[in-house]
Amino acid sequence: MHIVIGGVLGYAVGVGMGVLARHFISRYSSQPMPVPSLLEVHGAISPLAAITQAGMALLGAYVSWRALSIGQVVATLVVTGVLLTISLVDLEARRIPNALCLMLVLWALVQMLWLGRPAPTAAALGMLVGGGLFLLVALAGRGAMGAGDVKFAAALGVVLGYPLIILALFWGIVAGGSAALVLLATRRAGRKEYMAYGPYLALGAWVVWMASLGLWM
Repeated sequence: MHIVIGGVLGYAVGVGMGVLARHFISRYSSQPMPVPSLLEVHGAISPLAAITQAGMALLGAYVSWRALSIGQVVATLVVTGVLLTISLVDLEARRIPNALCLMLVLWALVQMLWLGRPAPTAAALGMLVGGGLFLLVALAGRGAMGAGDVKFAAALGVVLGYPLIILALFWGIVAGGSAALVLLATRRAGRKEYMAYGPYLALGAWVVWMASLGLWM
């Protein structure tokens, strides 16, 4: 695919992702749209939203240049778009929408038919391992993990399959733990304060996902 077309597709996904994120943030907020917001400030697009859209355009161009098939381009943009949407909603509303987790699962089914990955057995094992591990953490931590994090981990397991989900959760936990230490050290959060974990899970999954497609080392 031509890199210009890939860039346009990436930008379109970035815009759609912003619309979807604002929809869920508005649903979970007591006000129609918090001001200031990560995505919107006094009715205008925020710097973060503009950077995200530009980043998606660059990603689309890059993947179009590196990918071996249009399937890889579409898969990268869809998975990245959903992961970014989940991250933005969780950062602002402290919720991970069930609809977005379901979207990942449905896309995993498309992958199986279109790209042949992951295999059905690997996807089922990934769901059980990802959801099961985070369920144990949620039960042991007594609120350290929310139900949304458990569902998200299970959905990631379906998309990545086993054993890639193990690596993705490992990097997600490392990223989340590092961020928590920084927040504690700078006194921007207390030990018992809830932290949005979705963005770090998304980051770990995205890094592993891109590597599995051969788009970087």
